[in-house]
Amino acid sequence: IKERKRLILNFSGTRWFKPQTLNDYVTFYQERSYDSFAIERSEQKLTYFYRLNGFLKVHINHQVKKLEKHIQINFSITEGPRTRLKKIVFEGNKSFDHGDLTKILVGKEYSLTNQGFFREDIIDIDLKRIITFYQQHGFFSAQITHWEYTLNKFGDQAILKIIIDEGPPTLIQEMIVKGEQ
Repeated sequence: IKERKRLILNFSGTRWFKPQTLNDYVTFYQERSYDSFAIERSEQKLTYFYRLNGFLKVHINHQVKKLEKHIQINFSITEGPRTRLKKIVFEGNKSFDHGDLTKILVGKEYSLTNQGFFREDIIDIDLKRIITFYQQHGFFSAQITHWEYTLNKFGDQAILKIIIDEGPPTLIQEMIVKGEQ
């Protein structure tokens, strides 16, 4: 039986998360491997974790030191600013107001009661929810014609703009119910 080298992980540049938290997002322990593929997957999972928490511009590098009794992997993390969703702007919404539409979204604006981290990965989900909402209310040809987000000069606040084409509503003009006579 040959004993494998001990793995030592170091994280530098982290201000927001403790190493114990980041350890949960590396793949070495689940895969029981620390080859170049496992390191790459760990970088990807760490990047995804940071983006889920509002760090759009996170950048992660690694360095591997192979010593006699252990392997040391150093992750150098440049977190960048933590981006919050300052405002959601809807254009083209004539039938439903801002409050009606924001209630159905997964992404929430930053407020005292909501952290409001801006997450690019949920924009598609929110766009589908808007279309579904309109269709449930009789706007069967509703569509999102354009969406975009802008960051302020510091990169810590985002404004999401969604342009909606409601299309005509489908109305029931007459309903006849026939039963046994």
